[in-house]
Amino acid sequence: MSEQPKTTSFMGIGQTFYGKKHFNQVDGTYSTTLWVIFIFIPIFPLGTYKVKIVKTSYSPSMNISSIRTNYEIISGERMDIGQILLTYLAGLLFTAVLVWWFYFLFTI
Repeated sequence: MSEQPKTTSFMGIGQTFYGKKHFNQVDGTYSTTLWVIFIFIPIFPLGTYKVKIVKTSYSPSMNISSIRTNYEIISGERMDIGQILLTYLAGLLFTAVLVWWFYFLFTI
């Protein structure tokens, strides 16, 4: 691929991969979708890619710990509408639970 997509986020704002489909147990590759996220909620899909996890590392810094996953992008793929819809559904459910939680937290 000519340009590798970046998966960077800070406090849930940025870009990340969501979803895992067509997992190949032989070489460890799978299809996933790159998303623009805000407070970890998927906002807009940027593309679907075939990826392989190269390295996952844990790094505590100041009172915040982070998990960093490095991916090898094998190829770009056609947007997976099913995966996108499921990710939106999960994001919607997450948002509903968050709103419900805040509502009861601040109304008691």
